[in-house]
Amino acid sequence: MNGNYSRWRTPLVEVIVGVIVVLALWVAYLAGKHSGGGRFNGFEFQSLFRGPGMSDHDRTVALVQRWAKMGTNKPRSDAELAALWGKTNTSMAFYPDACLELTSDVQTAFPERPGLARGDLRVQDFNATSNPGGKVKTVDDLAQLVLSSPPQ
Repeated sequence: MNGNYSRWRTPLVEVIVGVIVVLALWVAYLAGKHSGGGRFNGFEFQSLFRGPGMSDHDRTVALVQRWAKMGTNKPRSDAELAALWGKTNTSMAFYPDACLELTSDVQTAFPERPGLARGDLRVQDFNATSNPGGKVKTVDDLAQLVLSSPPQ
């Protein structure tokens, strides 16, 4: 009887351990997907599940997509940030509130780029009247600023 028990016990244990590992990876993937960056303690789950990590440009576009609450619709590169915000968010003013939120999101997403925290990121409002020094107007402007900000 002991011999039969040990024969089916080993494959069963292996299956249970395999299922636990798959479930743990799936939960980690979902946690990374819903946290916005796919990062968990410096490890990118995106590279584990979808090949190489996203470029900084793609990360910036995804950040704008989440910020503007666009759902699955990706913003065009030439889309103005103020117009994107106005289409989906009427409860908060674009400037300065939404701009501050976007600035904070960018600084959090790209901590390795200190220029973004020093004030290089200045978003322009619709008519450039409230923030005349703002140079970031479109999604591409923001992506270019992120790319041009030197890493530490």
